[in-house]
Amino acid sequence: MAGAHAVGVSHLSSFQDRLSSSRSVSTPITAAYKAALGKDVEAQKAAQNTTNPTKAFNIRDMDAGFRNESGFDAAGVDTTVVGVLDNSFYLAKMQNMVLLRSDWELLNATDMRRKVTVLGGSATKWEMEFAAAVVMCIGWADLAVVMCMGGPIFQ
Repeated sequence: MAGAHAVGVSHLSSFQDRLSSSRSVSTPITAAYKAALGKDVEAQKAAQNTTNPTKAFNIRDMDAGFRNESGFDAAGVDTTVVGVLDNSFYLAKMQNMVLLRSDWELLNATDMRRKVTVLGGSATKWEMEFAAAVVMCIGWADLAVVMCMGGPIFQ
């Protein structure tokens, strides 16, 4: 179930390496995303009154100004919701707009790159794969409860 960083936040100390010029070459991050992230981190240091502010893992959960400045292509993504599990994390990964190096590393393995491309390109396929993973983890009985709560993304 790769994609644990589809929701939630991270402290700067966990992704600061993505902002350095030497590291960002070895773990690609788009120039626009890097610039937007660096600018926003500085603003968040003041807003959160800390040198180690938090940022949302998923670019979908960042404000519209940030998404526009970074050049994120949100085609097919519902950007009006925050913290909902969907395929937007995979779409961002395909665009080299993920916060953590470990998330980018998933693209290095050919089989994972293929999987990311499939899941990033189809919300329906992602929901089916997620439901299957939930069944493997918790079993059919609990899945019935999950589905009664509104489906795999709990809308």
